[in-house]
Amino acid sequence: MEHFIEKLNEIERTYEELTSKLGDSDVHSDQDKYRRLNKTRHSLEKTVETFRSYKSAQKAVEEAQEILRSESDKEMRELAEAESEEGKRRMEALQQELKLLLLPTDPNDDKDIMVEIRAGTGGDEASLFAGDLYRMYMRYADSMKWE
Repeated sequence: MEHFIEKLNEIERTYEELTSKLGDSDVHSDQDKYRRLNKTRHSLEKTVETFRSYKSAQKAVEEAQEILRSESDKEMRELAEAESEEGKRRMEALQQELKLLLLPTDPNDDKDIMVEIRAGTGGDEASLFAGDLYRMYMRYADSMKWE
């Protein structure tokens, strides 16, 4: 678990470095470098936001635990206990999401593809099927807002 947090802290530091570099005037003059840095920063953004939410939930749990240790009022203890349980559930969900975000991405994800649909042997039925298949793929691509 400690290695997991270290890796996320490293990603957060990289994100902050990229953010500061993007504000540099030298980077703005080189559009290719700016585009590359911005793309890298954007790829880390979701992970960093999720990690910050995780740290926020962790802090809330620690504060609730502190209230449980120091408070003697029954209502305050119940509220702190409920907040602690909610924070733990949230931390667990965010931890699972972070594990998925840290998985390596497929290098082909950003590449374009072409699909060729043509009628094979089978005469008119094959042509009708190819037409139906084409319309199905076009509707799906439109619903996903693909070009």
